[in-house]
Amino acid sequence: MPNFEISVFNGLASGDLLLQPFFQPLCLPSPAPDNGRVDSAIDFTPLATSLTFPTGTHIFSAIPTKTFRQACATALVPSHLRAINGHAWKPFWSLALTMVQRNVLYRFISNSIPHKSLLHRVFTDLHPSPLCTICSISTETSVHFLFHCPPKATVWRAIIFEFLWPTVSIQDIITAITSLDFHNIKYCQRSEVSAPIIVILTLANIWRAHFRTVFDATPFEAQTIIANIRADVIRRINEDQVHSTI
Repeated sequence: MPNFEISVFNGLASGDLLLQPFFQPLCLPSPAPDNGRVDSAIDFTPLATSLTFPTGTHIFSAIPTKTFRQACATALVPSHLRAINGHAWKPFWSLALTMVQRNVLYRFISNSIPHKSLLHRVFTDLHPSPLCTICSISTETSVHFLFHCPPKATVWRAIIFEFLWPTVSIQDIITAITSLDFHNIKYCQRSEVSAPIIVILTLANIWRAHFRTVFDATPFEAQTIIANIRADVIRRINEDQVHSTI
């Protein structure tokens, strides 16, 4: 509604717009007295003003609903996601992925990987050190968690050499993921599967192996993970071939 702000302000000012009693204490500048009595003469102007849209002209100027929705969307989208072109999300959501495969990719691009630096900052008693769980050398960040930890970097280099173009770097893959633009790494040595799927399968296997180390004390062995990725690639190719015949 273009005139929503005006309607709220006028309704509160005239008394035509009534709020539930429980809302009144929330509008007070300080907690209600112990006796529970509140002042009925409450000025709702600050509340109504906060609902207005800054148009650069009059504070109550009407705006198109599209402008309002776009402003809300921009304000709610974190800065690290604004670099992703809106059109790139549709191919991402249309990919046939398992829950783990989609989860790890989305967690990385939304900056919500539970790395040790984050856990140490939030739960210091449970995680007294920000050092990497696998290598115990470097501070663990999202990028270190999935890419730069030495055993994990070994996995990536092997997968790049076997499936992608050999000149592709780990940084190229990180850039492709954070932008959801895989154009620069689109070449794959296996024509039956795409480069983005190779990357996602690798991410998922590194994610699973990491938490098997954390919860099951299973050694993080690069060669075992590489073999699992190969098996997942073959499985994915077979599944795609079956789907193409249906």
